[in-house]
Amino acid sequence: NIKKGGIHTILENKIYSKKEGYLYLSDDVGSLYPNVMIEYDCIRFPEVKEKFREKKEQRLIVKAQGDKQQDAALKLQLNILSGLIDMEFSPFHFNEGAFRMRMIGQLIMLKCLDEVSQYEEFEVLALNTDSIDSYIKESHLDLYNRIIKMIEAQYKVKFEQELIDKTVYKNINSYIQVNREGKIKRKGLFKYKLDDKEITLGESVSELIIPKLLELKFIYDKDPWEVLNNLDKYDFHIYDFCLSGKVSKDY
Repeated sequence: NIKKGGIHTILENKIYSKKEGYLYLSDDVGSLYPNVMIEYDCIRFPEVKEKFREKKEQRLIVKAQGDKQQDAALKLQLNILSGLIDMEFSPFHFNEGAFRMRMIGQLIMLKCLDEVSQYEEFEVLALNTDSIDSYIKESHLDLYNRIIKMIEAQYKVKFEQELIDKTVYKNINSYIQVNREGKIKRKGLFKYKLDDKEITLGESVSELIIPKLLELKFIYDKDPWEVLNNLDKYDFHIYDFCLSGKVSKDY
């Protein structure tokens, strides 16, 4: 599915796990839009472009230092500008640059799909705005990495690669994924934590019992009925069953 907002594989209710003889890899383009904006002149004003470049380089430094708070703050600043260049009434609006940014981003991911799909030893599982997940035959890992390096050089981007153990998809933007080191990534329906800190009620999150039960089921193989009948054992609270939402003023 290719649209203005990005490229997304159409998949629903899929489960992928590591399998014998293959590596389950996820390759993510680091700061895709910020890199494209700088390398392909997607920013109208030179002084803004230079300041943007400084922020991007600063983020690389704090990320390497493990400063998650600064990293998140700088990431937000970079992402804000990528949205502002596409906003009609923004002083940074640059329609041509916004179109170029999104088209080149999609071109990079389509190039990945095209190159990887040519080999029967590779199987693409999911393609997103800035990432590609695949089964790679262990004996052909070097070939796969050469393809990724070629794309990096061609488009002036950098991929970040990790080994995956399992992904459970509701759809491409709603999934739970655990990597080989046991780190869990949660999106959409499965999200109740951010950077391993539980999101509190009132932050557009409610009915936390649902993502928590799904995680216990799919990642830890716990029976939902066994969990629900032993809530104290699994450290659940009444708040996990609460629903927040807006109601009409005449309620």
